[in-house]
Amino acid sequence: MNIERKPFNESYFTPDSTDRGGRERGLDSYEAYLGFVREQLEGKDVLDLGSGETELFSRELKDAGVTANVVSLNPDYSKERYRKKINSIEGWQKKSVAATAQSLPFKDESFDYVFGNHSVTVFASPTVTEFHPEPEGAARIAKQWALEVARVLKPGGEIRLAPIYIKEYETFYKPLKKIWREAGLEFDENIQDMTRGDMGLGDSHVINAEGKRVIEPRDPDESVGFARLVLRKPFKNMEMDKS
Repeated sequence: MNIERKPFNESYFTPDSTDRGGRERGLDSYEAYLGFVREQLEGKDVLDLGSGETELFSRELKDAGVTANVVSLNPDYSKERYRKKINSIEGWQKKSVAATAQSLPFKDESFDYVFGNHSVTVFASPTVTEFHPEPEGAARIAKQWALEVARVLKPGGEIRLAPIYIKEYETFYKPLKKIWREAGLEFDENIQDMTRGDMGLGDSHVINAEGKRVIEPRDPDESVGFARLVLRKPFKNMEMDKS
């Protein structure tokens, strides 16, 4: 099935939607950053890591006519004001879970897709050391969620994580790659470089030497400096009963 991904735009910023100044990402953003098309999710079980207070991604997916079982994970739901926010949306699904990716409260092999858009690779990245008093804190937490996302993924499923800063990937993600290989996951050795075209970025408006605003052509294949990581769990080998 050949489905064209829709152009990305920044309309997902909704200032009245969340306690965090509108920084909640919707369906267009998920497609652009994670590199899938919405029709792929039809009938699938999806875990959304760091869903945002009003679960904009899963609500827009439903509005787009895609029927998927999306479980929204957000540690902030442990706080009353965030629970009140999501409960105020009339008629919305009750599939919101207060937990972190380091300790997922789900059975093994529960999801066809695990998505992390500006979640674990930003707030629980092995590169984020300033939040941890001990030197190895960030690396330890990253190893925990790396194991967990592999555990809950169904055979034939995919984990899609972004953004990952390319210059930091080889150094900081090397231990996580070892974990995923040992868990039997498959992935390209090189992460998927994200381009200006992926982000819907056109030509640049710049100020020239004469102080005039001019349009500077830009290559749509030009890297934006970060990438996505796609991991797959192969189907289990089933031996034929020859008896």
